[in-house]
Amino acid sequence: MKDQVNEDFPEIIDWIEALDNKKGHFGKILKDADLLENALTAKEYMEQGHKEAKQWLDNIAKRLQTKTGKKLFQEILKTSPYDWFKRVPT
Repeated sequence: MKDQVNEDFPEIIDWIEALDNKKGHFGKILKDADLLENALTAKEYMEQGHKEAKQWLDNIAKRLQTKTGKKLFQEILKTSPYDWFKRVPT
């Protein structure tokens, strides 16, 4: 990914390296954020009837590293990906 970023933005390159290397706490946070995004997608696939996505969620659960990431993951499991629009005023 680093080759896709302009050299004028060294802080972005640092973030990418942290993500790629899981360097320090920041790298763990970045990796968990990526895994949580995948968990949201897998949860939506499960809601659509793709039961195989459960294995994807199981694997994500094993890879999360931060306390906050693990808490957010539990909320993803309890929540339907379609709940948000049910609360939108009409």
